[in-house]
Amino acid sequence: GEMSDRSVVQDLILALKDPSEHEGANYPKPGMNTTRWWANESLKKLTGHDTGYRWDAPPAERDHAIQKWVVWMKGNAGI
Repeated sequence: GEMSDRSVVQDLILALKDPSEHEGANYPKPGMNTTRWWANESLKKLTGHDTGYRWDAPPAERDHAIQKWVVWMKGNAGI
């Protein structure tokens, strides 16, 4: 998100399903130790769009928000 490289949007959408957590990390906000949190923050920063994805939502809710990202990406194919 910091680099403004929109070519990574598809990879970031895929990362929203990543189950990994960064053990031992002492971040100031809950969720910052997850790949999902960072992927979502990067997507929002890069695109100016938000699908309501929450890193800590139940899997079905996360999947629904991910599908919204997929639809958004298809509608913005020029990125």
